[in-house]
Amino acid sequence: MKKGNFRPDLYFRLATIKIELPPLRKRKEDIMPLTQFFMEKFNNKYGKRFRYISPEAQTFLENFNWPGNVRQLRNTIERIVLLEDDSVIRAKHLNFLLDDNAGDLTLPSLSSGPKSSGFYFTLPEDGFSLEEAEKAIIAEAYKKCSFNKTKTAKFLKTPRHILTYRLKKYGLS
Repeated sequence: MKKGNFRPDLYFRLATIKIELPPLRKRKEDIMPLTQFFMEKFNNKYGKRFRYISPEAQTFLENFNWPGNVRQLRNTIERIVLLEDDSVIRAKHLNFLLDDNAGDLTLPSLSSGPKSSGFYFTLPEDGFSLEEAEKAIIAEAYKKCSFNKTKTAKFLKTPRHILTYRLKKYGLS
């Protein structure tokens, strides 16, 4: 207004109501819904197929300080969807945030703290197959268990021979 770039009468109309929105780091409950929204938006924009957010990535996202607020979260998800070829957003996809903002993670260890109940995923408007979901879950569990079939079968609470069949079926073995 001092430079004359903004009309004073319009400013006073807009300044009638003051809206204070706390920073994203103080609204942790908004992080996952926003992440899912951005994941779906950029899947559609770039023709990608990200569907899940691993528990480790969820913990990372919820404990990052987000100095750039929602815009930084949006740009982070866009970068992952654009540059990565996966169906799961993983903690490793977020490593660049540590390089750029080493002091901005308030999490002592990705493996400590409250445990997540599982994957977060977005159901696309056009749907997707149950096989896609099963493949992504098996792949994530197989990786988590260091590609050990016995451990993975126990982790997924399924017989080893069923896991072996599905690993072959999805080309994961």
